[in-house]
Amino acid sequence: MSEIRRTTTIEEIEVPSREPLISLSEVLAAGGWLAFQRLKLAATTAVVTTKLAVRGGIAVSDAIREHRRQATFSDVDGIAKGSTSAREAVTSLAAFSTLQVPSREASALNARLQALVATNDRAGVAAVAKGLVAARQDRLKAQLVPLVAEACRSIGFAPTQMTSAGGIVAAYREGTRQSLSIEVLKARDGGIQLHLDADGFEGGACVVALDALQTELRNRGVHCDLQERHRKQSRPAFDGNRLGHRLHVRCAN
Repeated sequence: MSEIRRTTTIEEIEVPSREPLISLSEVLAAGGWLAFQRLKLAATTAVVTTKLAVRGGIAVSDAIREHRRQATFSDVDGIAKGSTSAREAVTSLAAFSTLQVPSREASALNARLQALVATNDRAGVAAVAKGLVAARQDRLKAQLVPLVAEACRSIGFAPTQMTSAGGIVAAYREGTRQSLSIEVLKARDGGIQLHLDADGFEGGACVVALDALQTELRNRGVHCDLQERHRKQSRPAFDGNRLGHRLHVRCAN
C-alpha cells in the first residue's frame, strides 16, 4: 500500500535566515530613490481600487496577499513587459516583500538598478529580479535540508544520507525495512518542492509516518496543507520517479 499526497502551494514558511536579509523595497528606500514611497503607494492603491471595482470588499485582503506572496519568474516577466519604464518595473517589483538580498549586497544591487533605470533597460531589471528569485531558491534549499532531517529524526527515522547540494534526505527506522526519502527541489515557477517517497511499510503505517512527518515539518515552520491524497494498492509505497509525492513549498525568508 502507498499513500500518494500533494499539498497546496505554501506562500510563507517561518524558516530563519542564516544571514541578514534586506528586501528590495528597503534597498530602494536606503538608496534614496526619488519619490519611491509615493510611487509604491500609488501602485498598491491602483491594484486595490481595481480589485474593489471588480470583486467587492474581499478584494482588499486579496490585494494585500498578492503583494506579500513570493514573486515567480512569470511575475517578473509580466511586470517588466507591462511597465512603461524600467523605473516603474523596479517600483512594482519592490511590492513583493519576498524579493530579498543579503544586506552585504544591498549597495551593489542599488547601483545596478540605478544603472538599468538610467538606460531604461526593462529586460535588465527583469534579469536582476529573476536572479533574486533564483538566489532565494538556493538559500531555501540549503535551509530546508537540515530541517527535513531533524523532522525525520523526531519521528524515529535516523537520517543516513543528507546532502544540501543535492537536496536529498534519506532516513530509516532501525530494526525495520521502513524508509523515507525526501528530495528538496527547485520548482519551475521559482518556489521549492519537497518530493516524498516511503518504502517498506505495511497496511496504513505509511499514512501514520507521513502524517507525523508533516506535523514535525509544520512545527519547524514548514506549513503544508493537504490538497489531494489517495492510496494505490498495486505497487509499493516507494516510487522511484517520485510522481505524486510533492509538497509545494514557498518560503518567506
